[in-house]
Amino acid sequence: MILITGGVYQHKLDFVYKNFKLEKDDICFTDIDLNWNNKKVIYKFNDIIKKWHNEGLNPEENILNIVESLRDKIIVIDQTGCGVVPVDEKERVLREITGRTCCILAKAADEVYNVMFGLGVKIKG
Repeated sequence: MILITGGVYQHKLDFVYKNFKLEKDDICFTDIDLNWNNKKVIYKFNDIIKKWHNEGLNPEENILNIVESLRDKIIVIDQTGCGVVPVDEKERVLREITGRTCCILAKAADEVYNVMFGLGVKIKG
């Protein structure tokens, strides 16, 4: 698994296209479809974490249950721990859950990149 993280609007998807020679058909866009079985990339995985949380599921347990099935994927997730802390308690809780879930993904990943301004720095692998 390859994990790519970074702030919102940091051109993580451009980094994926350029560095992994992929096309739009290779990507599962989580705002449109959650069927990533035949896709190489899961884009905006934090949307999945939010969906699980809103459905009353535990994202940390869910990710542990599916992490092996993600071995051949590139996971793109927004880094939520930077910036202004949300006033809304529910948003703060989701932010914390997303961070902990991302830590599980990073631990399981073979490679981890942090992308800023479209430039990726390999921080694992």
